[in-house]
Amino acid sequence: MAIDGLLREERYCEALRASFAILAIDPWSIEAILGTARSLIGLGEYEHACATLSTGMEATDSSSHEMVELLAVAEQLKAQSTTGDFDQPLRAYFSSAAFRTESARAGGVSDGAFVFSEIPVPPMAEFLGEFQCAPSTLHGRGLFATKDLEAGDLIFATKPIAIARGGASLKQAVLEKAKMPRVAELLQYLPGGNSAAASLPVSLLHPSGNLEDYLDDDDGHEEAAGLERVVDAYMAAGHKSVCPDNVLWPLLTLINHSCIPSVTLRVVGTTLFCRAARDLKAGEELLVSYYGGSLKSRLTSLIWPSRPEDIIVCKCRKCELETKIPVLYPYPGFGKWIQRDDVERMCLMEEFVLHNDFSSEDKQVVRSGFARHYYTGGRPCVYVRVPTAEVVMEAVLRYGCTGGFNSCLGLQSRLLRHATDKAAARELLLQSCITHFGQALARELLVRVEYGLGHF
Repeated sequence: MAIDGLLREERYCEALRASFAILAIDPWSIEAILGTARSLIGLGEYEHACATLSTGMEATDSSSHEMVELLAVAEQLKAQSTTGDFDQPLRAYFSSAAFRTESARAGGVSDGAFVFSEIPVPPMAEFLGEFQCAPSTLHGRGLFATKDLEAGDLIFATKPIAIARGGASLKQAVLEKAKMPRVAELLQYLPGGNSAAASLPVSLLHPSGNLEDYLDDDDGHEEAAGLERVVDAYMAAGHKSVCPDNVLWPLLTLINHSCIPSVTLRVVGTTLFCRAARDLKAGEELLVSYYGGSLKSRLTSLIWPSRPEDIIVCKCRKCELETKIPVLYPYPGFGKWIQRDDVERMCLMEEFVLHNDFSSEDKQVVRSGFARHYYTGGRPCVYVRVPTAEVVMEAVLRYGCTGGFNSCLGLQSRLLRHATDKAAARELLLQSCITHFGQALARELLVRVEYGLGHF
């Protein structure tokens, strides 16, 4: 297959070998130099790509538009990978028609499968910030901040190991990538792998810098043996809101659950961005809510019984508080209560919380779990005069369930229209935007949403 065809199919190792084979015969082949650089960019070897293009332009005495343009892209990606500054490509993306017209389902998970956007996305690198994998007191291993972080700080931006589009097999896509020894070694640290109990060395996520790692064309690497069970474990045991059936982000499999998450996750194109949802101290675990897929909390499992494997026993502050509210947990007449609609249940919960010995903090924690019920039929719930829209927005900001990929930004932007204190509500939505997009873009996106030029 021609180099361009291999690149289109993201078979970067094969494209690199094909380019090197041409260069061995014709060292001045511009096509092969470009193929080499594009392959290296696809593999995350941005520095090597820059060097290849600079050397190639000098050796061939060529400054073709294509080479100059690709060198600019490689240098931009190299800068992104070291600084974590994605403002330029994200601003370009959200300034496009994508932000104004893209379906809300794109960039999220539907029926266990990730919904890809078909709208072009600017080139973006991978970035690994200040975090590590270590034993967790919650469950097995987890990811932890290694320095103090402010809300909105980018923790990582990562691309998937494999993607299965159009109903293709994710297992086959993963095994194809696992022909590269470094990828095979990384996969062994995921659930089902030989090193699943060990902490993943973050160094495995970085490009190796050694081109020899990509040039071995042996399809039968011993390191890949048994990797089918890794994919099987991912498909069988992964919670679909964070482990969709058609894409595999290794880092996502290592983030533990909490109903009060500490990070936000957002996908642009196929790049997964993880940011601090609030100020974090060094050593704090990075947590995300798994809700949104088949996973059910203790409370939800009582209301809608399901398979035991779909239920997680969570002991976060929100779940512990729920056990103290009679209208939310089994009590005489519980069967009649669960037959009420969501709004009625929310009203009962609100009445109990308001008239019992709950701190203001605890009230907000509980409200965050029922946030969407405060806004029904395109308007705030008419049955509940308190709390105001901005009180619910504050609960969502501090304790809200972000889900695997989805946010509460849509709910908050709707509540903003009905807030009593518009200035306070606008500031709350701005703070939520910061946790999803960072400081530089948040205010700009908020203005666009307010004026109908975009949507969350």
